[in-house]
This record gives sequence, structure tokens and C-alpha cells, in this order.
Amino acid sequence: MAGVEDTVSNTTTYSAEGARTVRRWRKIFTGAYLAFTVAAAGWALLSLLAVHCGYYVPSEPQGPRIGVAADDPAELRRCHRSLERLLVDLHDTTFSLQARALKYDIDPATEWRNWSRAWTQRWRQVNHRCRLSEPGDGPRPILERMRPVHAALAELQLGYSGVVDRFIERYADRLRQLRSELRTIRALIDRQRKRRSGGRPPMPAASAGEEPQRPPPASSGGPPPPRGT
Repeated sequence: MAGVEDTVSNTTTYSAEGARTVRRWRKIFTGAYLAFTVAAAGWALLSLLAVHCGYYVPSEPQGPRIGVAADDPAELRRCHRSLERLLVDLHDTTFSLQARALKYDIDPATEWRNWSRAWTQRWRQVNHRCRLSEPGDGPRPILERMRPVHAALAELQLGYSGVVDRFIERYADRLRQLRSELRTIRALIDRQRKRRSGGRPPMPAASAGEEPQRPPPASSGGPPPPRGT
């Protein structure tokens, strides 16, 4: 009996020790899971604030650059195309954003902020690739004419940002309200048309010189009347 009691006692001790080990590892796993969840939530919150509050650290431009002498027509032509594309995109996006705000349910402030950051990064990349802010050792007449154009694009972007800001401040909410009201009016018209047609789809409009089509009379169940009577 003593041997059996010792065996039972040892089994109970081992079971209690195993339970404590399981609980200890469970606490460690739960703590690690909570720490990971909090870190992920904090990172997501910081990313959201960076997008909506305007905090943004642009990356440094990298990549190939034109020669210091700036005398290769192919390289200069690529720089010219880049400047031209910056100008066209800036103007088109500024005013197409207002048209899209009228047609779609968008947030023009967020869209402009994100697009403007990408445009500014492109502007900085052109400056890096074409050496527009670097003094040259010798005469570079074409590059010297590109330099003020590049600087003026940055000023124009600030001016267009003011245009977008005034549009958002004065007209964006009003446009949204008018679009919502027009949708409501259209829904009322559709419901009224449906009630008048008794649930049937509306009749197609008759062309000029034709009589409008009428629905056939309800059948009474008898034979049709003879012709010519």
C-alpha cells in the first residue's frame, strides 16, 4: 500500500508541476501576442497620422545623372520632357480634381496631398538627374535656361495648392450636398414613375409621327369580335 501511495503522490506532484509549466508558457505566449498586437496597432496609427496630418519625409533622389558638361542632346531632351511633363500634370490634375469631386464621392484634400507629394518627389528627381541646382565649370546655356523653369514649377505648385485649398474650403462640401440632393430627387421621380406604371416598366417614347404604343386590353375570356362589324 505504501508503494501505491508513493506512486500516486509522485503522479500528483508531476501533474501539478506540468500544470504550472503550461500556465507559465501560456502567460509568456499571451504577453508576446499582446506586445506584437500593440506594436502593430501603434505602427498603423502612426501611418494613418502621417497620411492625414501631413507628416512626410521625402526620400533622397537617386539614379543616373547627366554629364557635368550638359552637352549631350539626348540627355538634355530627356530633361526637357521631364519638365514639360511636370507642368502638364500639375495643371491637368489641379482642375481635373475639381471635376472628379463633382462626379464622384472622393476626398479632394487627401487626394491632392498624396498626389502633390508624389509630384514634388518627381520634381526633386529631375533636379538631381539634370543637375539643375549645381553650378557648372563652363558655359551650359541650355541647362541655364532650364533652371528658372524648374524653380518656377515649384512656385506654381504652391499657387495651385492654394487654388485647391480654396476650392475645398468654399465649394467641396456644397458640391457634395448638391449631389446628394439630386440623387434624392431622382429617387423620388423613379418611385413616382413606378407607381404610375403600376409596377410595369415605362413605355418607350413614340417617335415623331407615330402614335404611342398602348398596352393590349385585358382579355375577358370570350372569342374575339368578328372583323368588319
